[in-house]
Amino acid sequence: MQRQSKRLLVSSRAISLVSIIYGVQGFPVILSSRPRNKGKATSSTMEMVSAIQKVMIGDSEVQIRHQLFLGDIIVTEEEKTDLTGLKYWPTASEPMLQYFQKQRQTQNYELVKKKERQVILELGSGCGLLGIGLASLYKDDNLEHHIILTDAPVNFKACTSSRNVTTKMIVQPLYPSSTLDWLSGNVELNKHHYSKNRVTIAPLLWGNEVHLNTISSGLKAHPSSGATGLVNMVIGSELLYNNDASFVGLLETLLFFSEKNPALRILLGYKERHLGEAQFFDLAGPHFDWTKKRIGRRSNGIYLMEFFRRH
Repeated sequence: MQRQSKRLLVSSRAISLVSIIYGVQGFPVILSSRPRNKGKATSSTMEMVSAIQKVMIGDSEVQIRHQLFLGDIIVTEEEKTDLTGLKYWPTASEPMLQYFQKQRQTQNYELVKKKERQVILELGSGCGLLGIGLASLYKDDNLEHHIILTDAPVNFKACTSSRNVTTKMIVQPLYPSSTLDWLSGNVELNKHHYSKNRVTIAPLLWGNEVHLNTISSGLKAHPSSGATGLVNMVIGSELLYNNDASFVGLLETLLFFSEKNPALRILLGYKERHLGEAQFFDLAGPHFDWTKKRIGRRSNGIYLMEFFRRH
C-alpha cells in the first residue's frame, strides 16, 4: 500500500529535538520559525506529540510510548513538579536490561534460581522501559515474577496559553492526564509479552506513608505475588539524576521495604554526572553498604549499584 505523504509542523523552539522527532510515526519534520515581538502577547499551543520507541529485549520487541513536548504545559500548584516521567530515559535502563539478560543467559542470576515467585518493585518507572523490559525478559519463566511499576501520580493538562512580559499566563485547559496514565498505556501496549496481572502499577511518591503501606498491604492479596507477601527486589534507573530534596524520600522508601525484608536486593543504575550522586550516598551511608560495577560501554560512565541493609 502506498503511504500518503504527510508533514509534521514543529515550532522553532523544538529545533534541538529534530534528531529525536524525525520520523515520528513515519512523518517527516518541517521546522518553521515565527518571529516574536518583545513585550507583546504571544500564544503557543502545547501539542502532545507521541513517539513509540522500539527496543529489543532478548527476543521480545518492547514498545515504549513517550511524549515530545512542544509549547507550554501546566501542572497544578499543589503538584508542582517536573514531568520527566513522560520522557524516554534509556541511558541506564538499557544497560541494566542487558545486564539482566546476560545473567539470565548464564543461569547465574538469582531470579533464575529462585523456586518461588519474586516481587520486584521498580521506583520512578516513568514510561516503564526497565520494568516492562524485565517482565518481557522473564516471560518464559514458569514462576512469572510479579513486577510492580511505580511513579509519582502527577496530574497535568495539555493547554493553550497566552502571555506577555507584564501579565500572568492565561490558561485554557484542553484535557487532563497523568504520568500514571501514560505508564498504564505502555503496560497495555506490551501485554502480549506477559500474563495478566504479572505487571501492575501503583502510585508511589517516595517517602509517602500512605503509598508505601498501600503497596505493602496489597502484596499478600495479589495473585501474582510471592507467598511471603514481601518485596524481594527493588530496581530503579536514573533515580539520582537530580540533586534535590527527593533523596530523603528515596532513602525512606528503601528503608521501609528493607525493614520488612532484611534480604531485600536493591539495584540502582545511573550515569555518573557528579550532580546528586554523592549527596545520596552520604544520606544512605549510615544505613546501607553497597557495591558498584560498571555496565554498558565503558566510555558512557554508567554504573549499577547494589545496596545491602546494615543490621
